[in-house]
Amino acid sequence: MPQIPLPNAATALAALRASRLQVSDRAIRDGIKQAMLPGRFQIISETPRVILDVAHNPHAAAWLAGRLKSLSKTGRVLAVVGMLHDKDIAGTLANLTAEVDSWYCAPLEGPRGATAQQLQEHLHAGKAYANVAQAWHAAMADARPEDTVLVCGSFHTVAHVMEEIEAGENRWRVSFRTV
Repeated sequence: MPQIPLPNAATALAALRASRLQVSDRAIRDGIKQAMLPGRFQIISETPRVILDVAHNPHAAAWLAGRLKSLSKTGRVLAVVGMLHDKDIAGTLANLTAEVDSWYCAPLEGPRGATAQQLQEHLHAGKAYANVAQAWHAAMADARPEDTVLVCGSFHTVAHVMEEIEAGENRWRVSFRTV
């Protein structure tokens, strides 16, 4: 199973066919199997499961919700979310609420960043944090081994968490490999 959405793989295949480049079917199969997009349903740890996904619009959030639903899980889903205020916050979060048990809302820096309170307005429950790092650390502290910690809402949110992980300032020492 490729680590990218199947419609994306189909689009890439159609473009390849249209280019008339000579690529073997085996090379195409191998390429699709090995393809991945960092930050797109990237599972970087299993205990607890940590998923990074840059979903920042309703369509991407619906795809993410479907992937979450298909996972075998016994614990809760804790979501660290930060978004830009010019995105469809309501539509994006609405597509994820059925799959998320607890929200850790964080503001994003800069003039386009939504506040944690703006995110909370669209959620039935959610805690506000001063920044993405604090939300991430709180979620990881609350996570049990059987839980899933999802980081989503923006490329910026995922990038902040990747920086935290790379800095090694968390107790979970996750790595950037795809599980």
